[in-house]
Amino acid sequence: MTTGATVLAPTRRARLQRRVVWVLAAGQVLGGLGTGVALSLGALLITRVSGSPAWSGMAATMGTLGAAVLAMPLARLAQSRGRRISLSAGAAAAVVGGGIVVAAAALGTIWLLLGGMLAMGAAQAVNLQARFAATDLSSAGSRARDLSLVVWSTTIGAMAGPNLFEPGEAIGRSLDLPPLTGGIVIAVAAQTLGAVVYLLGLRPDPLLVAAAQPSSSDPAGHRATPQPDHVPEQRHLAVLRSVPAARRSVATLALSHAVMVALMSMTPVHLVEHGASLNLVLCLANNCR
Repeated sequence: MTTGATVLAPTRRARLQRRVVWVLAAGQVLGGLGTGVALSLGALLITRVSGSPAWSGMAATMGTLGAAVLAMPLARLAQSRGRRISLSAGAAAAVVGGGIVVAAAALGTIWLLLGGMLAMGAAQAVNLQARFAATDLSSAGSRARDLSLVVWSTTIGAMAGPNLFEPGEAIGRSLDLPPLTGGIVIAVAAQTLGAVVYLLGLRPDPLLVAAAQPSSSDPAGHRATPQPDHVPEQRHLAVLRSVPAARRSVATLALSHAVMVALMSMTPVHLVEHGASLNLVLCLANNCR
């Protein structure tokens, strides 16, 4: 990775890291504002468009698949252009996906709706990669705290989002949009603001600055965050084949995630069928996350 960033003094690096953490936290709040609501509304929206609750789980499936598909391109973009471009590009992809979802709901096209959900999965990839960005310039003593602050900030948006359902539906009605798409409009607006926050706030870029720092200990006794070389995907697969602990870890994570997503996907549909209000549905679905 080439960069024009200069070597920073420890005090300047610490100030920059504090600002990076606050920028990432703000982006995560905005991202979380839309992600949880989009997942819950997505299950209901797919049920409405398809006419069958059997399709409801596809909202979470397509979102997770989109995050997986887009994770590697966004990671490569971060390595070549920095976190600022990677995170803002991911948020922009989620914005495009939200627009496709609204259009698909208006047209009543299930396959277009699933494609929009797939693109909205970029928001999940951004959510996860922002956590790595939180540690690019952190010292050994602050790394855990910085990471925790960025992870925790997502909760603010995830809990506030469901309370915006009624305002979202009011916006949708004013724009003559289909039912259940108002929350998607709010998610699109939040992701747009998130992209702007990343694009303007991550200057200088933390990953590019970290790459320019010396690998030896600085005067304060901290070592620069190591920047790993690009590792071919084949090496990751070789590790899974040869290390039993790695296979157990992946299997445990996959099964745990399957249980969580299954509950989050089916709960909104069952609650609505039993007469629960959409506000209650969204609050319960997202607070269980």
